[in-house]
Amino acid sequence: TTEETARDALAALRRITAAPIRYVILTHGHWDHVGGLGALRGPGTTVIARRGFDDELARSRSADPPFRYFFGAGTMKLDAKPDREIDAPETLAAGGLDLRLVPAPSGETADALFVQDRRHDLLVVGDAFMPYLGAPFVAEGTPEGYLAAIQMVLDLHPGLLIHGHTPLTALFTVDAMPGLRDALGALYARSVPAARAA
Repeated sequence: TTEETARDALAALRRITAAPIRYVILTHGHWDHVGGLGALRGPGTTVIARRGFDDELARSRSADPPFRYFFGAGTMKLDAKPDREIDAPETLAAGGLDLRLVPAPSGETADALFVQDRRHDLLVVGDAFMPYLGAPFVAEGTPEGYLAAIQMVLDLHPGLLIHGHTPLTALFTVDAMPGLRDALGALYARSVPAARAA
């Protein structure tokens, strides 16, 4: 969320490795995923996002978040500027990586970017599966995007699904996706016609 907290995370990483940060992949343009970017970006670091990231970040700038405690006491900067924006799947293979960057549907934002680590059978999905549509009290996200994101995960069939927030990784597992699809699909199929009829 802030450069101060990102510097703390980087210091913890540096106790494990001195490897350079070559890439920062932004899964979407929300404050809690880009606010600390300045602490991670250095010479030789390439920041990658999906096309449409700038529009989503502008929406984040214009929203007045109700949960102030969530942002901490540090300086939150929402001036993230990617070096590259992609709009089709790409592969990063430098330095032993085997990452596939996949523009994806999402229940939260229109600029979702999934990161598939094929070497380790992981899929990072950012906040595509929050327990609500969009950020709280912000007009964004769609049920159609949510359902399509579930289908993309099922099609990619990773061994492990990693979300942008730890509780979601524990609860919204790969094994939970078929049931989630069926339950939310049934809810959607009932709710939309009922809302139209009302």
